[in-house]
Amino acid sequence: DMATHEPYRASVERSDTCAVPAAGVIMEAVILFTLADAVLEKFGGDTVAEFQERHAAYMARVRGF
Repeated sequence: DMATHEPYRASVERSDTCAVPAAGVIMEAVILFTLADAVLEKFGGDTVAEFQERHAAYMARVRGF
C-alpha cells in the first residue's frame, strides 16, 4: 500500500504468454479482406447487380471449357 507502506497482496490477472490464438483470428480477417479485394478486382462493378452479371458470365465461360 503506497499510503501506509504496509505489504499488500496484489490481485492476480490473466496474461496470455502466447499470441498465436489471437494472431490466427487477425490473419483470418486479413486473408478475407485480401480475397474480397481480389474478387472485386476480377469482377468489379459499381452495383451488386453488375457484380452478379459479371460473375455469372465468368462461370458460364468457365463451364464451357
